Amino acid sequence: MSHNTWSGKLGFILASAGAAVGIGNIWRFPYIIGEQGGATFIMLYVIFVFAIGMPLLVAEITLGRYAKINLIDGLKKIAHEANKSPLWSVCGWFSLLTLLMILSFYSVVSGWIIFYLKASIIKSIPTDIEQIKSLWSNLLSDYKIQIIFHAIFISLTMFVVAKGVIEGLEMLNNILMPMLFILLILLVIYAAFFTSSFAYSAKFLFSFDIRKINSNAALQALGQACFSLAIGAGAMFVYGSYLPKKIDITSSASYVAIIQLVVGILAGLAIFPIIFDKNLPPEYGPGLMFVAIPNAFAGMAMTDIIMTSFFLLLLFAALTSSINLAEPLVSTLCAKFSVSRQRSSVTIGIIAFILGIPLLLSFNLLANYKIMEKGLFELVIHIVTNFMLPIGGIMYAIYATYIIAKDKIKSELRTNRIYYNIWYYSVKYLAPITLLLILIS
Repeated sequence: MSHNTWSGKLGFILASAGAAVGIGNIWRFPYIIGEQGGATFIMLYVIFVFAIGMPLLVAEITLGRYAKINLIDGLKKIAHEANKSPLWSVCGWFSLLTLLMILSFYSVVSGWIIFYLKASIIKSIPTDIEQIKSLWSNLLSDYKIQIIFHAIFISLTMFVVAKGVIEGLEMLNNILMPMLFILLILLVIYAAFFTSSFAYSAKFLFSFDIRKINSNAALQALGQACFSLAIGAGAMFVYGSYLPKKIDITSSASYVAIIQLVVGILAGLAIFPIIFDKNLPPEYGPGLMFVAIPNAFAGMAMTDIIMTSFFLLLLFAALTSSINLAEPLVSTLCAKFSVSRQRSSVTIGIIAFILGIPLLLSFNLLANYKIMEKGLFELVIHIVTNFMLPIGGIMYAIYATYIIAKDKIKSELRTNRIYYNIWYYSVKYLAPITLLLILIS
């Protein structure tokens, strides 16, 4: 079976940026910026991205390009060459489990987005706040509707992945990422000219308040820097395995970091003026996306167009991330069991769909079923984000600095000695310590 390859640097950057830019960038990231001190938080975040997040991203991509095979066999190959136990490949299986769990709940949330996109297109989203709340609560209580839209989203994801790297992942990202930016910019222009709170929102995002630099702000910036770049789950290892030798890893990773930061800031400038115009609190979470946002759009100029654009934007962000989650699962299944990409895509899609059903049932039929006072949906998100992703990041840091030989990493990075030393010590010491702090906190 021939190994897939990106067509060029732009295709890899857009695909990697698509993986990094998810639903959280559109809402949660701009909120955290405002909550944690505006420009002060951005300053902390940028420092942590380039000191910790980007070195980890470079490490994962570099490991993948060196291995040039699927996640499991690639990690086993690196361990074997270093005379380490083949059991180190369990890191790959751990990553695949993480990806599958994320994909299952991500598809449920994305199904909600499709439901609201459809509702906004046919103009069935009400304008009264109580009716908006009822629409949201009715959706959560109706497991049949949720299952249908969950199935639609997972089918869209697997259809793209089944097409392959060039005709599927790369082509979709080449279309959706520019469209995502166009939609964001149009929404920012709308907010600037059709709301009265644009200047206040800009101040909310960019005011420099040194008093807000504290341990909590630093921890939030650390977590956002590490996890906003889609590291720790093995997906970037697989994307790296498709990367031609001629493409510079470090500069590509820099573009990915910058793109997802710009998306978060643009999202804040687009959404907050609309929220503040209605005197709504800038809180984040599913309830905000599906209750506060429709309420904020109600009665504004071009309401239907703006609301449709917003949910289309969310869908683009969700789809570019979900194909990143699914690709390592599909490519590994293809390689390990010698089955076609199409059959692997269908198999992974069915598994993720089935795993997502009890999660959406936790809002209705299984609402009274709690583990550690959490419903199944909340519990899975808690386990993945607070435990599995930090552990995964530590594992890849260990692989890049303790297992693979230095000369092999150097040959892949092809960078100057100063940058290599900075990168190496960041990944070997700074990044694992940071991830441990996040894990402990």
